[in-house]
Amino acid sequence: MVAQFSKIRYAYWIGYQLSIEDFMSFVAGLPPAIATRNFSEQENITATYGDYFYAYIKWRDTLPKEQWKHSLRALYRHLPDGQMATHVVFFTRYVKHKGPQQVEDPADPDYSVIHEELAEDAEKLKRFVELAREYGGEPNINKFEFTFKKELHPTTDWRIVRIPLFAFAVNTYSLFIPVLI
Repeated sequence: MVAQFSKIRYAYWIGYQLSIEDFMSFVAGLPPAIATRNFSEQENITATYGDYFYAYIKWRDTLPKEQWKHSLRALYRHLPDGQMATHVVFFTRYVKHKGPQQVEDPADPDYSVIHEELAEDAEKLKRFVELAREYGGEPNINKFEFTFKKELHPTTDWRIVRIPLFAFAVNTYSLFIPVLI
């Protein structure tokens, strides 16, 4: 059986980034029942930021549906040559990728949509921070920085891997994806 993949499409994901250190501090305050280990006892937390990201994904996946919609999809990146990522990115919206002119040419109609923080972005971040605080996390809203990244289009987000007699759906943004920051 040969796997068939549709054409991979991209989008500019727009949202906020948080330093790895601030992200780990935030996740360490979330309910310990969802954590893979007790993060406060880690001897070398800089070597385990992937564990914190996994704990965030687990926390997000356990939220009730009405609260889950206020949580933000997150992505952290592996860098080449074993370098550590510097930020975790939380996305609020996306714009379909049409070409590099969207982020390079100020005359392009999408340029300002991508580069400017909208009121809806700030509102989503505010609701997300309030939700995290309800669960014991302490994210500092002033440490989030507005950003955008070129990533897979949301319709390309889910992959189906077929093995004889089995089918697995894999959410690529819940895994650790090797992409450049």
